[in-house]
Amino acid sequence: MLGNYRCPNLDCPWNEVESEEGFCPECGSELKKVGIREGAKILGEKKKHPDAKAAKARVKEAKKMEKAKLMEEKDKIEAEKQIQKRVIDPDQTDDQIKDNIMSSLDDLAGHEAGTKWMRIGTLLSFNSTEQMIGAGFKAIIDQNKILIRQNELLRRQNETIIQELKNRE
Repeated sequence: MLGNYRCPNLDCPWNEVESEEGFCPECGSELKKVGIREGAKILGEKKKHPDAKAAKARVKEAKKMEKAKLMEEKDKIEAEKQIQKRVIDPDQTDDQIKDNIMSSLDDLAGHEAGTKWMRIGTLLSFNSTEQMIGAGFKAIIDQNKILIRQNELLRRQNETIIQELKNRE
């Protein structure tokens, strides 16, 4: 059996079992590894405690809040991944777009030079033509992403120039 750790403080209403060492969330006492008999004895004594139900409700609520926080973080990470998949996001700054352009240029240079994996794949598949076509398509896609991002920067520059000209009049 894995570790059964309980709060040994009989005056504490917290009556949960943990699988790791730690401290009681209610009173701060160090959790103690207990066997079946000692655990049953502590359980019986703590069930008599007047705040036992309230402590259990607090623990349940804390776990619910922690789960909600984890779900919120997971959703936030997923949303960031979706934004990264987009070629252009209206909320991106010019510097972020420039960074994406440089990253795409680096990727493109890597495709043109070829990779060790591509060379190994050619040896294993004995069909270099298909791999070259695939690499060519990937290069074209990367080039298009670069052009789209550069066009977005130019569009933004044009908008600011037009606004400055309108303001002068």
